Amino acid sequence: MGTKTGISLTLRISNTPPYPGQNTLIIRLSGAQYGQEQYDWNFTSVPQPRLNNRRVNQCCGRQLGGSSVLNFMLALDPYPSRAIIDAWGKLSNPVWSYDVLAPEGYMTELNEAWIRTFSNLGLDMAVDLRTGKAHGAFQNAATIDPKTHTRSWAATRYLKPDVRSRSNLVVLTETIVKRTVSSSDGVPELRDEHGIPSADPVLRDPSIADVLLEGYITLGGSGPLDQSNISVAYAPLADHHGPVTEQGRQTLLEKHSGSLRSKFQPGSSRQFDVQLSLAKESEEPTAEYLLSPSNGSYPDEPNSLADILVSSRPEKFITIMTVLNHPLSRGLVHVASPDINVKPTWDPNYMKEPLEMEIIARGIQFMEKIVDTDPFSSSVLKRGGVRLPDIVDDLEKAKDLVRQRQLSIFHVAGSCAMLPEDEGGVVSERLRVYRTKNLRVVYASIFPLEPLGNFISTVYAVA
Repeated sequence: MGTKTGISLTLRISNTPPYPGQNTLIIRLSGAQYGQEQYDWNFTSVPQPRLNNRRVNQCCGRQLGGSSVLNFMLALDPYPSRAIIDAWGKLSNPVWSYDVLAPEGYMTELNEAWIRTFSNLGLDMAVDLRTGKAHGAFQNAATIDPKTHTRSWAATRYLKPDVRSRSNLVVLTETIVKRTVSSSDGVPELRDEHGIPSADPVLRDPSIADVLLEGYITLGGSGPLDQSNISVAYAPLADHHGPVTEQGRQTLLEKHSGSLRSKFQPGSSRQFDVQLSLAKESEEPTAEYLLSPSNGSYPDEPNSLADILVSSRPEKFITIMTVLNHPLSRGLVHVASPDINVKPTWDPNYMKEPLEMEIIARGIQFMEKIVDTDPFSSSVLKRGGVRLPDIVDDLEKAKDLVRQRQLSIFHVAGSCAMLPEDEGGVVSERLRVYRTKNLRVVYASIFPLEPLGNFISTVYAVA
């Protein structure tokens, strides 16, 4: 359990009585570099038929703290959607709610222009984001230690020296789980298998900090991680005219809802009903928009995220991205081989549902509206500057752009959903795997619906 949930969960269960004589085992895999086998699981999807048969890359941290060591440090989800988190309770058990999780989890010139532009589009951030209901632009928090200007991740937050020193906690490095042991003797058995006597002290590996902090040390404690340079906005359904009217939104949803419902399996129909009700709410943001002072490349089959982040052009760019907040398509992940070293088959089924394409293509049109609105248009963009791609002036061009450029937003979830077993659920509201006595899953995979934004804080809150 070397993931971000595993580390935060370890803090709790290794210090919770009555566990005398029982041990908590953390397996730490290593490092933090995109596309490098020792640091990144680096999954690649099967060809996506609705994205011009492109393969989509999915980085995934292979180290102590999981992806919290190699993410972009956006702590957006101290402000998840109240409606989505409350929907977890409706789909599984009322014990899960926004109010239950909240206590646990929860500018530069470019940033300022972003916020003022959304205000001029009628999308002021008029309420406290912590209410779980908000539209508008904001400057997100970042998982950066403000004193040391270094990355804060699961291991530094939860696996501190006092936790590492607990006698019932062992950290194994560079270790792959091959099986689970469903008895209380499981941890000693694994310890013996790795030659670790029960009286041995906790294994410590400070070199992980050296890998991550070398860049900061050479820069005197400053650099790209001492600031939050990605701005964010939540917005309702919008297109090149701005936010879509209530009537326009209802018309689009009604056009697709009938065919959608007929496709859903019985166990998924309640999820769809919840998502459709969220889409109809005027206060629920349909999309998230991200502003980054960077540019990337978009190869059809990237070898890793590194291929995407490296710009293919010499000019200085900014990038605006739109994210679908309520994905309707359901992907698949399956074991591909009895060999533990063979990666599973991952098929996200992007854009399987036509309504998703309609929504996200309109979001691309809205990005044209953003860059054509003051102060963004007058104080940020260079007159006659280079654009990639050219202006997207109609809906069909926007759909083509989705097919050419859509990426993973990296927040995969739901493969072990917390739902009733007869609805396709894998774990109960106590996160216990159905038909087992003491096997639990504590990870983003238990989310029955995705939260908004970058959900690292919601993952910590669940743990």
